[in-house]
Amino acid sequence: MFDSLGKISFWKTVLIHIIFSISSGVILYFIFGEQSDKNFTIVYISNLIVNILILYWIYTKIKKDNISLKEPLLTLKSDFHILETIFILLFRFIFTIGSFFILIHIIFKYYPDKLVGFVDNDYFGAKNSLELVLFFITASIIAPIFEEIVFRGIFLTRISQKFGYGVGIFASSLLFGVLHMDGAIIGAFIFGVLLSIIYLKYKNILVNILIHGINNFIPTILFVFQKDEKIGNGSGELLSQMGLEGGDSSPFLGGGIFFILISIWYIIYFCIKNWPRKLLK
Repeated sequence: MFDSLGKISFWKTVLIHIIFSISSGVILYFIFGEQSDKNFTIVYISNLIVNILILYWIYTKIKKDNISLKEPLLTLKSDFHILETIFILLFRFIFTIGSFFILIHIIFKYYPDKLVGFVDNDYFGAKNSLELVLFFITASIIAPIFEEIVFRGIFLTRISQKFGYGVGIFASSLLFGVLHMDGAIIGAFIFGVLLSIIYLKYKNILVNILIHGINNFIPTILFVFQKDEKIGNGSGELLSQMGLEGGDSSPFLGGGIFFILISIWYIIYFCIKNWPRKLLK
């Protein structure tokens, strides 16, 4: 499966995804009118259908090489290490908190009017039980499968084959981080680096999907149970809740630096220890 995914064109996959997304949007507009982009149930279902269609298209590509899931399933038990996964997710989470705190400090200091939108916890827009279920399925199941196959299975492998591991890991992780354009962009980049190394180490996409799924499952559950809790109804209330009413954001800067320092050592250690050395053919 490792070699088969590497044969699939990343840009063709992106193009097909764009075509499917536009087609889905046009169809939904004709059926539901202007409400098609405001009804999150419709949006979630549309995204699910598009991603499933892309995954099926990828499946038809690797099926030509007579590839099955039997081999990665058989090696999943030996390739997936619980302790390694716990450390990766724990230290990545701590690092993400640190980078998020530092971003809050920077935004509050230089762009205070942007702070409310930056930390708004109602971003995903799920309002009822059906939308929450669809959000959970998308974030915890479909997204890890789709993103690992596309970013690690296809993009990372192809770039690494042409330009080497360093470029492949950096490019795929950067793109992964940029597409998570929110407060976790830096954490997403680091997570992309760790997942890239994991994939090149075990060459088992199921390991990546499992780790990514666990990573998404935890905040998704928190979001579902805290969906009715608002961060603030205005900038004044928000600043009060965050302890910024006095105009001093230095605790966020100090806390961010602290969290990064206690987590970065393991990230560096993991990268050095597991960095791939044998070049792809």
